[in-house]
Amino acid sequence: MPNTLKSVAKQVVIDEKIRDLVFALNALGVTTTGSCEGHIDHRNALAPWIKITPTKSSREAVQIRKKIQELLNTFYKNRRVSSDIRIKTTNANVGFWLHNGGKYFSAWRREVNERTYRISLSKKIQRKNNLSARERARRKERLAIYQKEIILFSAFLKKLAEQVKFEYLLSRVATSDEFDK
Repeated sequence: MPNTLKSVAKQVVIDEKIRDLVFALNALGVTTTGSCEGHIDHRNALAPWIKITPTKSSREAVQIRKKIQELLNTFYKNRRVSSDIRIKTTNANVGFWLHNGGKYFSAWRREVNERTYRISLSKKIQRKNNLSARERARRKERLAIYQKEIILFSAFLKKLAEQVKFEYLLSRVATSDEFDK
């Protein structure tokens, strides 16, 4: 890991099961502004996610989202997974989300939006977090599947980055006259 990423990692806590994907996206020049590996004990926060908020313009957001969608299309070219496991992008008020989790992600976003609205009205927020042991076990199993997909996509991006770096180095050697001396 480059020193700059190490220094960022010391300053910001990034959940372990999403960290490699955050670092891979950052290495590709994609600005991430939040992430979560998913949790079974939060009412609707089961799905892993990364928030991507380009810093320059909405045009940049469209370009980055298109680039990520192309990477996802390549990743899923020969892979078949259910729609709730499949990683996708979703619009945000600013930027976009990269996530899987299907209905769990949608439920979490609805809950966050509702909480934000209630806070804006100065209303009290009630937290419900009384999951049965059976539901907790089911969520634990589901979360592991979602996280595995995130880890596989991270590995795919890392391998792709290594190939690009290798091809770049080869092109530098091919154009260099140092070896002719």
